[in-house]
Amino acid sequence: TDTMYITVDKEAVRRSGMRLPAADSIPDRMVISLKGQNRLIKNDLMMLEMLAQSNWSRPMYIASTVGTDNYRPLAKNIIREGLNYRIVPYTTDGESTIDPDKTYELLMNKFLWGGLESDGLYLDQTIYRMCCTHRRLFAETATALIAEGKTDKAAKLLAKMEKVLPDSYMTPDYISGTLDIISAYITLGDKKHAQDKLDKAWKNTSQYLDWYSALPESKRALEESDCITYCATNIDIPAFYAQLGQTDKARQTADKLWNTAVWYLDRFMQQSTGAIAAGYSRFERYYVRTLYGLCTAMEGVDDAWADSHAAVFNDYYRKMQVLLYQSQNGGLPTIGTE
Repeated sequence: TDTMYITVDKEAVRRSGMRLPAADSIPDRMVISLKGQNRLIKNDLMMLEMLAQSNWSRPMYIASTVGTDNYRPLAKNIIREGLNYRIVPYTTDGESTIDPDKTYELLMNKFLWGGLESDGLYLDQTIYRMCCTHRRLFAETATALIAEGKTDKAAKLLAKMEKVLPDSYMTPDYISGTLDIISAYITLGDKKHAQDKLDKAWKNTSQYLDWYSALPESKRALEESDCITYCATNIDIPAFYAQLGQTDKARQTADKLWNTAVWYLDRFMQQSTGAIAAGYSRFERYYVRTLYGLCTAMEGVDDAWADSHAAVFNDYYRKMQVLLYQSQNGGLPTIGTE
């Protein structure tokens, strides 16, 4: 079998202090799918044995910074508490995957912060990445608190973040959680903070794209992966400007992201069919996300823009499907008529 079951003591789960599923719907047994696993190594067996014997009397955690390969069979049975994933007996599909109240307490009152309130400090690459990890945790927790209607706690949490992880040390991009932070501020109605961070994020993005476009064409092609990733991760910027009532700015930012993505897409489609087939997953992940995402973001903001660009996107997508078919079958598909 590729499925394992562990009987669940519901009272022990309730006593454990873990976040409970909606409506206290604790299952009778924990379901662990091993589908797709062609082996179980010693650390997998150890973890499964600990689960089978613990009866939820002590919490079991996985560090949130380790790769998913270390806990793949339990990926749907974890809840984030601070920088750890807590293993729970229920699946979290459709559930929040963070305990916002516990994480709030950790961020506000338990964690010790290293003095970034001071100017002039140097953050090396490793320290900076950890700062980004913590800042994204602030954003994720605030978003979860807002979803539960705990807006006062969310506002206090963001104020704490501004103090201990200030903008002066962070690049305003998706890696530092800036877009999620902007979204939280907009939802809270804090337009001042939202506008400030949005303008910084767009300035950073715009300068990045300008730098790429100024490169010789041969070098731009070499930087394709970085640039299209940058486009794909910033597609929410036009929508944020629209939510702040700045339709012209929304259209301007959407145009710049679109034009950059299309330039690279044209380059991509000029490759051999073999190269297109090899890179098709990248096409789906980045080009589709960017172009389709921008069309979606502009719906209700500028419907004419969204409709005209959706037609262009659909044309690109059809062409790509034909090229993919050619690369796999050595010719064009036969299209019959009824």
